Amino acid sequence: MPSILAEFLAAQERSNSTMPASCGALKSGLVIAMDTKHAQDVAWPDDFVECEEIKSIAARQIWASLIYQTDERGESMAQRLKGELLLDQALDHLSDLRLFRYSGDIALLPGSLDEAFSFVLSKTFFPPTHVWLRGEFHDMAYPHALQVDGQQVYVSNGAGSSALRMSAASGGREGGSFEVSTPVQGEAIADAAPAVARSGSGFIPRLDVSKLEPGFYEFQVTYDGEELMMDGGFDSIRSALESAADVTGDIKGFEFAYRGITIGTYPLAMLRQQADRIAREAVATVASLGDDHW
Repeated sequence: MPSILAEFLAAQERSNSTMPASCGALKSGLVIAMDTKHAQDVAWPDDFVECEEIKSIAARQIWASLIYQTDERGESMAQRLKGELLLDQALDHLSDLRLFRYSGDIALLPGSLDEAFSFVLSKTFFPPTHVWLRGEFHDMAYPHALQVDGQQVYVSNGAGSSALRMSAASGGREGGSFEVSTPVQGEAIADAAPAVARSGSGFIPRLDVSKLEPGFYEFQVTYDGEELMMDGGFDSIRSALESAADVTGDIKGFEFAYRGITIGTYPLAMLRQQADRIAREAVATVASLGDDHW
């Protein structure tokens, strides 16, 4: 693992007095990581407990897997990004995950990854992104084909935006198999979403996302030199993009810039659905231009 990530994790572990139960679940129980967007509306049963306190320990395996996954050009994050840019992107990825551990009857603990998915999918619609089961770590971005009693419960082809095919797990949803293309379709716009209106059939303002410090971002929306809205306190580029795209009115999309560098123009639907991919492209673009440009 690159030294900047290893040193960050070592410092976090020295300052973090984690709960023994959560550490034990990583080593011999069941812990799952889920996209924060998918986990927020899950009504978790009493036998699943959130365990954010072990993120710094879990991050070592999450990052070791993440930074060496290759894109369509055969390049990994570790090759594209160096130093603080690599740390920023790794922290962004970690901030988009929530961790939960199984705290129920140990006799019911799944014995295999296939059984773990059947177990988890009976409780939540979306599959986990990472699984720690009986001391073994599984990154679900890699190819997997999971079955329980001859019934397919999960398939990934290993691509970053692969299609997932799941069927109703035992004790879970009814109905046949279905597909979800990731990034998953964004949720409906919240009732409290800001409305921006101007004369005409629609317009495309500029969206500037800025990093104030690692893990702390803000955005500003402008049009013809006029500030339309501004917000901050976001823990990742992705969350800033999703918040900005959660708007109603005459805005059709945004010309998106990160750290003053224009990344591209995107319709609102794409920003909501593919914020994670667009955020990664933004970091890679800024990195390719060199330190003198930001």
